[in-house]
Amino acid sequence: MPAQDFQETALRRHLGDLDWLQTVARAHHTVIEALAARTTVLPLRLATVQLDDGRVEAMLSEGADEFSHALRRLAGHLEWGVKIYVEPQPDPQEPEGGSRTRMPPVRRSVRRWRRPVRLTS
Repeated sequence: MPAQDFQETALRRHLGDLDWLQTVARAHHTVIEALAARTTVLPLRLATVQLDDGRVEAMLSEGADEFSHALRRLAGHLEWGVKIYVEPQPDPQEPEGGSRTRMPPVRRSVRRWRRPVRLTS
């Protein structure tokens, strides 16, 4: 991706472009995945942009203690992502042929999985 796509004005415009966002998000994920296969990774948010090496050095220097702590805590662990896809259901309140849909309710039993899980390789 060209560097000018990440300048402030262009980035604001691009964040509303779902095709651009998808391309950048997939590239971001590919880089993180490749790094994670070799070392402990502490990824930054997708739209975190440092325009030159000096800014990267300053960010790393300012956050060195926090980053070091997080990397030590994550070392030897795996990150798992879970996605749930739900098929929309027709809204029973909508007359026949209506276009409204509703999402099925999520079972409350799913909440019990909200406790932290440590995974090791």
